[in-house]
Amino acid sequence: MTRQSRLGLLLFTLILTGCYEAVWFTPQPEPLGVDTGMPYGFVVTKNSADPEFWAFEARVQMRSQANITYGRAPQDYPVPGSQEHCEAIRARVLASIPTEPCRGPFHYHPLPPSRL
Repeated sequence: MTRQSRLGLLLFTLILTGCYEAVWFTPQPEPLGVDTGMPYGFVVTKNSADPEFWAFEARVQMRSQANITYGRAPQDYPVPGSQEHCEAIRARVLASIPTEPCRGPFHYHPLPPSRL
C-alpha cells in the first residue's frame, strides 16, 4: 500500500468516526423571504449543553446567469430554538417554495469572528 493510499484511508476513517469539526454557514434568507435568526457561521456539536437548533429543507428555484429557471435545489435552513419555532418559521416561507418538516434537535456554538 502506497503512502498516499494510507493517508487517504486514514482521512476516510477519521471522517467516518466523526473526528472532525462540522462547520455550517447559514444560507442567505433572500430565497425564502424570511430570516431564520441563526448566526452566519457556527459549529455543529454533540454537546447537549450547547444551544439547540432545528433545520428544514427548502427547494429553492435555480436560475441561470441569463435569469432562466431550470429546476430546484434542496437547501437546509437552520432555525435556533424549539421545533415549534422552526415550524413557525417554515410556515412563513413563501408559498411558492416547497419545504420539508423540521428535523432535529441539533446543537451548535457560533464561530468566533476570526474564523468567518
